[in-house]
Amino acid sequence: MSDKVYHKKILSATLLISLATCLFMSCTERLEVSSVPINYPKVINPPSLNVFIENSGSMDGYMCNGSELKDAVYSYISKLNRNTDTTKLFFINSDIIPYKKELRGFIKDLTPQSFREAGGNRANSDIGEMLKNVLESVSDTTVSIFVSDCILDLPQDAMDFFNIKKTDILNCVSDKRKDFPNLSIKILKMQSKFNGMYYYSKGHGNPVRIDDKKRPYYIWILGTNNNISFLNSKVPASEIKYGFMNEISFTPYVSVPFEVSSKGQGKVLNAVNGQYEMLIKADFRPTLKSNTEINNISNYQAYSHDITVKEVREIKAESMYSHYIRVVIKNANIKEENIRFKTPDIAQWVIDTNDTSGCDINKNMNKTTGILSLIEGVAEGYKEETINTNFKFSLKRK
Repeated sequence: MSDKVYHKKILSATLLISLATCLFMSCTERLEVSSVPINYPKVINPPSLNVFIENSGSMDGYMCNGSELKDAVYSYISKLNRNTDTTKLFFINSDIIPYKKELRGFIKDLTPQSFREAGGNRANSDIGEMLKNVLESVSDTTVSIFVSDCILDLPQDAMDFFNIKKTDILNCVSDKRKDFPNLSIKILKMQSKFNGMYYYSKGHGNPVRIDDKKRPYYIWILGTNNNISFLNSKVPASEIKYGFMNEISFTPYVSVPFEVSSKGQGKVLNAVNGQYEMLIKADFRPTLKSNTEINNISNYQAYSHDITVKEVREIKAESMYSHYIRVVIKNANIKEENIRFKTPDIAQWVIDTNDTSGCDINKNMNKTTGILSLIEGVAEGYKEETINTNFKFSLKRK
């Protein structure tokens, strides 16, 4: 074999080895992931609690014997009372009427007779005015709860009225947030036995008797997301007697605690089939969002198309974090990324629960006249909040 041919074979072998080495290195290239720690403020002093129960005539039917509303509200407030500084009780319609007895007597006084005796204008209560009064009681140190059937009293021109009421609620929320930007609102849809008269709006029908049927009502929780989150950690909504049907929350943007790692909990990501898998452990509790919303991967969006949220699941064990987020990275050249979390402004259950007719209660037993307009008004008050929270992290070739 000539020297020339020999050297060509040596060169070819060297090139093949170099190419194989490059291919191997590119397939096994590692990334180091990092993020800036976020410290979320903890509640040091438990907040005070104000509880407002609407005592308008439309609420009388919920005060029957065997009413789930009475048991649910009483047990919920009793549990919250153990984790608050002070608890004050009020009836509310056109007026705010303080309840001056102790909490243990409260359940006995949830009756149509006590509602009438409490006073105020029980015939024509304005939900916008009631919410405005409730909001005035909210502060950095006070959480307020508002219990109501949230039924709008429709005039003849209902569509204009719905828009007006939506604007009324928007104004209430926006005016409060001007001076109190940390305002957060959580709304629970509940259900209870109703046994009494159902009053149609004027021109929509005569009062009808409803016997032993289930009707929706709502618990509004208003305060800072920090205080509401604190109370949720002590008394989760899932522990309310008889449970709740649905929920929706509105908060300002909040930076939540999180950390990033590999599946093995280290900071180095190894490529598998050209992809990298990363875990984010995050505490979603300050967002006040439901597990259904948090676990829905369509609520997450990265700036790069090469980064995808594949799975979100709750951390069942006691932890400073509430959820795992599994992320797949397809491009090793990405240096920095920001995954945003944003839920829809209006949940589907709100649309499904809404009634626009104000007529024929027997066909709309599970619906509430105008609830969509009320919650849309709240949502409009948070329109500038383009995301709920985000997870910013860096990637570096290792």
